[in-house]
Amino acid sequence: MSQLRIMLILGVGLAVIWSGYWVYATQKNATRIERLLSPKSDAHWRFVADNYKQRGFPNRVDTSFEAPRLEAWDRALVWSGPFLQDFRLSYRLGHSMLIFPPSQSLAVFGDLYEIASESTRASVVRVTDQAKRIVLESEKLSLRGGNVALEIEHIEAAFLIEADKIRFRLILRHSTKDEAIAAPLLVAEGHIASLDERPLSIMENAPFALQLSSLQINGKAALKRSTFEIGPKTPLRGSLKLAPETVDLVKGNKILTALLNFAELKLDMNELRIIEIQP
Repeated sequence: MSQLRIMLILGVGLAVIWSGYWVYATQKNATRIERLLSPKSDAHWRFVADNYKQRGFPNRVDTSFEAPRLEAWDRALVWSGPFLQDFRLSYRLGHSMLIFPPSQSLAVFGDLYEIASESTRASVVRVTDQAKRIVLESEKLSLRGGNVALEIEHIEAAFLIEADKIRFRLILRHSTKDEAIAAPLLVAEGHIASLDERPLSIMENAPFALQLSSLQINGKAALKRSTFEIGPKTPLRGSLKLAPETVDLVKGNKILTALLNFAELKLDMNELRIIEIQP
C-alpha cells in the first residue's frame, strides 16, 4: 500500500471521527438548550425564544436564538432583543461567548428602557460546578427611558458567581479601552449576597444585599459606606454615602451627574431621601 493511500485513509478516518464528535457536541448542546427553554414551574425566571439554530462545523458549536426574551421575578425584570448568539468551541463547551444585538429592551418594574450599542458581548466560563465567571464589554452604549438618558463610550463588567455570593467589578470609561487615558471615569467593586443563607441565585425569589467595597471616580476614592437590601417582593432599603470631595469629582461630567447626583442617599420602606449636590 502506497504512502499516499495510507495518508488518505488516515485523513478520511480522522475526518469521520471529528465529524462524529461534532455531531455529539451539537446534540449535547441541544439538550442543554432544550432544558434552558423548557418551562419551569418552580423557577422565578424563564428564557424563551421563537426559534434557534446551531451551526459552526467543524470547530465550533454556534447557536442563534431568534427573538429571545428573559423574564425574572414575575416579570419585574424583562430583557428582550431581536437575536442572541452563543458561540462555543466544540471541544470546550464550558466557555461561551455571547453576542448581543445592537438594539435591546429592558423593562424594570414596568419602566421600559431602550439600549443601543455598537458592540456588546460577554464571555461566560464555568470555573467549577458552583462557580461561573462572566466578563461583559460594551462600546458606545446608550440607555434611554423615562427621565434617563445616558451615553457611555466603554463599559467593562466582571462577575464571579459563587455558591454564596456574586462578586463584581464595573468600569466606565470616557473613551474606548484601546485609547490611552489617565484613569477610568468610574470603577466600582463589591458583592451581592443572599440574606437567607441559601445558595445565591439572582433569579430566585429571595432577598439579597448589595454592598460596594470601593468606588473610584477619575482615579480617586469616592465612597464612605454603602449597603442595600432588596428582593423581588422586598422594598428597597439601605444607604450610600459618598466622600465629601466626590462633589468636585462629579462636577461638569454629565454621565456621573446623572448616575451620582447626591452626596448621601437613604432608602427605606416608607422613606426616600436624597441630598442633592449643590452646583
